Amino acid sequence: QQQQQQQQQRQIYSSMVPSSNRPRVWVVVLGMFGCSPRMQYHTLSLLEHGYSVSVIAQPGSEPIAPLQNNAHLDYRYVAGPPVWAAQLPAVLSLLAKAVWQLAVLLWLMLLALPRPAAILLQNPPAIPTMLVCWLAMLRHRAVWVVDWHNLAYSMMQYRHGKHGWLICLSKGIERVLGRQAQAGFCVTKAMQAFLQAEFGVQAEVLYDRPPDQFHRCTTTEIHDLFGRLQQQLQQDGIGQCLQRQLEAAAGCSRRRRQAQAATLLTMLPAGSNQPVPRPGRPALVVSSTSWTPDENFDILLKAAQQYDDAAAAADGAGSKPGSSKQSSSNGSGGD
Repeated sequence: QQQQQQQQQRQIYSSMVPSSNRPRVWVVVLGMFGCSPRMQYHTLSLLEHGYSVSVIAQPGSEPIAPLQNNAHLDYRYVAGPPVWAAQLPAVLSLLAKAVWQLAVLLWLMLLALPRPAAILLQNPPAIPTMLVCWLAMLRHRAVWVVDWHNLAYSMMQYRHGKHGWLICLSKGIERVLGRQAQAGFCVTKAMQAFLQAEFGVQAEVLYDRPPDQFHRCTTTEIHDLFGRLQQQLQQDGIGQCLQRQLEAAAGCSRRRRQAQAATLLTMLPAGSNQPVPRPGRPALVVSSTSWTPDENFDILLKAAQQYDDAAAAADGAGSKPGSSKQSSSNGSGGD
């Protein structure tokens, strides 16, 4: 399946532009490029497939190491709007920000930057990036590809839901301009079906896949990491709750804890410098997405609570009511 995904990705990239000597691709992210792993991996793949890349994004975060100091990669940062724009009422502030970004992007993408063979846009946001990408596609006769991460109008509902006309306007712009792109891909089959039914957009499903630098951590790496995080976890209250569960599960006495250098998941036995997994350690779940209203984490938390209850019943030990909920709620507040 991984080989099939890689082959599909190569086909998408190879179909974007005709073969030539280092064709240029614009990667447009109207946000911090370093906070968008998917777009960074697209950029890395484009470079590996023989493209030159210009990243058009907002400053504020560093990209991954392979995207630093690359001779075939350059960054063009979009300056933020003036400070006074954020002090306006919500709708006026949104309008002022869009007008500012529109002006900057028009100058960059129609006049300042070298002509691209293809433009890869991350959506959302759709305003004003879709309009400018469409105009740039016409001016430069480039191929325009949209990566549909989400829907701009649906995300706007969480902040501007009471302004129904604004949501309808955003959806209309997204639908009309999204159809003008020559190609697109999305992250799920559900998104693919929605785009086809509601927007008339054909998009290929391209699942997120971790790059080669991701690997299973060794016990030593886990021990070192949680040794550094130990104090922060205890301050946040997460570690205190889990520590009590660990001690109850492992039957650790105070004397035994003092004889071992232990973290949440590992321990260093007395007389040894090689860490080992800690008995009774909890399962650790790391999410690659944010904790926002459109990402329903309640499903995960309810499943975790059911698993906790079932595991306690299977062990023949009574679980403390609400223990998993306490650690979950503390975790969400600290992010």
